[in-house]
Amino acid sequence: MFREFQNISIRRKYLNKNYRNILTDIINNNHEHWKWRYKVAEYFSKETDLKKYGLKAIYLIGSTKNACAGPASDIDLLVHCDTDCFKKSKFLAWVKKWSYTISYIYKENGDFYINDGLIDLHIITDEDIKNKTSFAVMIGAITDPARLLKS
Repeated sequence: MFREFQNISIRRKYLNKNYRNILTDIINNNHEHWKWRYKVAEYFSKETDLKKYGLKAIYLIGSTKNACAGPASDIDLLVHCDTDCFKKSKFLAWVKKWSYTISYIYKENGDFYINDGLIDLHIITDEDIKNKTSFAVMIGAITDPARLLKS
């Protein structure tokens, strides 16, 4: 009975086995912390349907983008949403599954386990970009700009 309950919670909390296998390969085959985080961010972007969630773009920022992430670093993603059709709760559930799955695989490799997951998400709107507020200042910045992963 406990095993069945465990399997149910794993399915709800983590990505399916195909994603887990691919993510495990990425993490195991890239020994530099920034490198596997960068590849995971690229894979996340590739697999995220922008239309489905009402997104305009996904950017990478922070230590992973700057190739200086360490063992306890997270993956900072900047997401530009379309305020008219943004499906926030669905998208946050998608990100949470990715975040927890990555953290779990990372822990299985004998590294740090970050309880909140490894993805740090920052959501911005057209208004943020227009007014250069919040993390939106990083889009098109001269120093330390956000790196576009998908639009």
